[in-house]
Amino acid sequence: MKKQFTVDTLRRLLNQIAAAGYGYAAIFIGESYPLMDDSVISDLYNNKVKIRNTYYDKKMVKALHKASSYMECICRTYLTECYKACADISEEEMYDE
Repeated sequence: MKKQFTVDTLRRLLNQIAAAGYGYAAIFIGESYPLMDDSVISDLYNNKVKIRNTYYDKKMVKALHKASSYMECICRTYLTECYKACADISEEEMYDE
């Protein structure tokens, strides 16, 4: 499995991304980036964010843990607020149509 882009492969990919309307998007280039098998995927249909990394350094691991922690807090807050909203609805309101 190829782990590293070539200059030509990267150029083609960046041209495709720009042609799709994302030419303004920031990219990260570091010591071992961009790796072909790394990705951040927003799956809006299933309400998921998937992060796949093959290269780690201390700062990236810390950033991923921080992002994961924030996502847990967001989910917990959302569920708490939904529960509170349901608790505030009277029985008559629940069955009104």
